[in-house]
Amino acid sequence: MRFILLVGAFVVLGGCATSSSGGADFQSRLPAMEAVVKAARAQPWGADLKQIPATVIEVGELASVPYLSFAGDNVELNVYGDPAKPAGIEVGTKSEAPEMRAALKAFIGGLLTEADRKPLDTIPEGTEAVADGLALELTPPTAADGFGAWWVTASHPDGIKNAKASVGEMNEVAQPATDTFNALAIPDVGTHPGFFKYNRFRPSTGPRVYATSYFKKDGVYQRRK
Repeated sequence: MRFILLVGAFVVLGGCATSSSGGADFQSRLPAMEAVVKAARAQPWGADLKQIPATVIEVGELASVPYLSFAGDNVELNVYGDPAKPAGIEVGTKSEAPEMRAALKAFIGGLLTEADRKPLDTIPEGTEAVADGLALELTPPTAADGFGAWWVTASHPDGIKNAKASVGEMNEVAQPATDTFNALAIPDVGTHPGFFKYNRFRPSTGPRVYATSYFKKDGVYQRRK
């Protein structure tokens, strides 16, 4: 099942940083965030990719899962969990052009091993294929969690569970949406010119967003300062 991206009511969190609630270290088969973004920026549709706000999701599978979000011309890219060992990657577009959708599908496939990407050749829209702990899904714009966009998702379901941040970690890597951001995930990418007013594919009414740059050390999420 593709990530259900709902933003719940704001809850004031307290406490100090403790280790994530995910348990044992998760071994991702997805490329690191920097490699994903650089590969996307090398594509014709991703040349103008910039970082946009990653609204804190407080309800559903992605509640308390930190992520980084990027957007270009009619494209959005999200990388979930530890940037060095992502638990999930998704790319979406509101373009109806078959060529654009095929390019995004090929992009996600290109990030995977030959064995892992094989289901992408035959998976129907609106269904999920899971093999050896890796889930692949094509989500149509008409789906409840599509928000009018067409998405390609590759994720590790167990990794998503393991990627959840603790209360203390959330205090560290999440901040009010009106705060000024100084750190960038990738220096040559930068933030979108209209960062705080960017009109995302999905609702972005939450009061908090994730820091533009964070990392995981010794199993604990930390904001880069």
